[in-house]
Amino acid sequence: MAKITTNDIENAIMGVDFPAKKYEIIKQADKNNVDKEVKKAIEKIPEKIYNSPAEVSSQTLNMKNVV
Repeated sequence: MAKITTNDIENAIMGVDFPAKKYEIIKQADKNNVDKEVKKAIEKIPEKIYNSPAEVSSQTLNMKNVV
């Protein structure tokens, strides 16, 4: 897969009710049948409560081991 984008992450977690915990975000990504590379990236985010899709995207894309 090409480089993961903010749009990829936000589409993957569409439907999450924020604020949300990491497991809720991953659960929604599973329901959305996301690309496995995008899911892998989301699974690497830290355990915490996220307040928005932008926060999840930012956290995911700022991690050096994502892409």
